[in-house]
Amino acid sequence: MTPQERLEAGIWEAVAERPIDLGPHNPQGTAFRIPEDDIREEFFKSKILEAISETRATSVPVICGDGHAEFIKTKLEDVGFDVETNRELTPVKGWEDMRP
Repeated sequence: MTPQERLEAGIWEAVAERPIDLGPHNPQGTAFRIPEDDIREEFFKSKILEAISETRATSVPVICGDGHAEFIKTKLEDVGFDVETNRELTPVKGWEDMRP
């Protein structure tokens, strides 16, 4: 999602000011999910579905941030796709869902 698309979706500020825990026992930090993440993931899902439709692909790789992978997976499975994730590059979860 480009900066302009974030502005147009009304989520620029929230994403830019995402809460992050950089405490002394957490040197790599933990990013917290915010409601605006769902808007981004819906955007990602629509772009993935658009690419599948345009190319008639039977398989597509998707690279995204670790905090989005499982949520995009669920959104795509909800519309009938088989989705597989690979956590080899992100073995340690760097995010936490603090939403109600």
